[in-house]
Amino acid sequence: ELIDSIHKLPPDDMEKVVLIVQEAAPSKGGGDDDDIEVPLDELDTHTLRKLQRYVESVKARQMRRM
Repeated sequence: ELIDSIHKLPPDDMEKVVLIVQEAAPSKGGGDDDDIEVPLDELDTHTLRKLQRYVESVKARQMRRM
């Protein structure tokens, strides 16, 4: 479910997702490719919760705009 929610984020909000992942696993992101593939099972619980909170905050912000 988290992956699906991340994929639905607008491009501007994806930048924060990339930053969160890079903070947790600097070697996983920041290459020359535009795509970053990090299996969720490789991320620690703290990072997963951080991603989850961020996605939920974006969803809440989108709901307020409606």
